[in-house]
Amino acid sequence: MSGTLRNVTARCEQFAIGCAADSDLLEQLKTAHGPARRPAGPTDADDTPAMNMRDTRAAPERMKFEGAVYGSLLAASVVAGSAVDGTPIPAGDLVVVLISTGVVFWIAHLYVHLVSGGAHPLTWRRLRAAGRREWPLAQAAFPPAIAAALASALGLSDVVASWAAMAVAVASQVAWSVAAAIGGRASTGVVVLSGAANLVLGLAIVALKTLLAPH
Repeated sequence: MSGTLRNVTARCEQFAIGCAADSDLLEQLKTAHGPARRPAGPTDADDTPAMNMRDTRAAPERMKFEGAVYGSLLAASVVAGSAVDGTPIPAGDLVVVLISTGVVFWIAHLYVHLVSGGAHPLTWRRLRAAGRREWPLAQAAFPPAIAAALASALGLSDVVASWAAMAVAVASQVAWSVAAAIGGRASTGVVVLSGAANLVLGLAIVALKTLLAPH
């Protein structure tokens, strides 16, 4: 069983690293182009403090949504990659792999965040604050893990437990992306587009899992 878990974890890490690389590329593109700027006007100086305060308050909320969306995508990829030779792993093992993968990626993101702090001293307060900001990444693994555990507790097969975890992960991904758009006060069209885009990503992972399913 330990060999199976190692194989599953390795495949999940490869899939997730690809997702992380895509996410990093998008962030680099955002940084390179930067936000749109409007011509300076007489009210710009007056508006700047208020805008900065709003941005400061919105930053933690935005990071929470981003972490939850990414964590849900990671959980779905873990479920999709958990089939060894087309056979789903036991539900108990799937729960362990989901939670452990989420926690490992949380620690990795926490480490990167702390290292990127540069000259800022590492304090317990700063460590706790960073851990809270990054926690939604790990937290997103719990709903699909609970779904798999409940399916197993009800006596359902490992296949059903796997699909239950996948369905919850994809639904969470879509829900968090919509919540992020609404929280950012996006237009209705952007909210719908955000949900649709994440649904397509989720369905792509479902298609991958279908291809790996036993025939």
